[in-house]
Amino acid sequence: MIITFSGLCGVGKTDVIRSVSKLMPARSLSLGDAIRSEIQSRGWEASPAVERQVQIELREKYGQAAAAIALKPSIIDALGSCDLLLIDSVCSPLELDQISGLGGRSYAFSIHTHRHLRLERLANRNGRSMSAEDVMLRDNLELSELGKGITLGRADYQFTNNSDLPSIVRAVSEQIAALKLV
Repeated sequence: MIITFSGLCGVGKTDVIRSVSKLMPARSLSLGDAIRSEIQSRGWEASPAVERQVQIELREKYGQAAAAIALKPSIIDALGSCDLLLIDSVCSPLELDQISGLGGRSYAFSIHTHRHLRLERLANRNGRSMSAEDVMLRDNLELSELGKGITLGRADYQFTNNSDLPSIVRAVSEQIAALKLV
């Protein structure tokens, strides 16, 4: 079973996936790894502006499903060795379609959070903090150019992360357990 996670930056997707992976046997991959790998291969230092630039360039060159296509071999490999694959940072509807087309059961989860909480989390994030302006620019890119709003709207299950991490991890884990029974 594949579960994709979408949400704007700072909603807690990665933290939820890490925590759920500790509670149940699951593997995880991040489409953001394709962007970070490209930045590293160019020898550039990562920053919100560089991530934005590379994200646009990859999609202009390879299409809106570029990140999913880049990680397709890793996704197929993971599916061969686990029953549950959690995929972080699905942005465009075409990425969602690319992943869903790999076979097996696939569900899309979206996570939402109040803007002021996102800004606070991102300002304090270790290693990859973002200013309010960086957040606005990234949101605008993802919502207006990359189709993330459509991806969020297509989610099979939606979660709100305005409380503590254990609360949303419990809600997501319970939903996954229910889907495993279907």
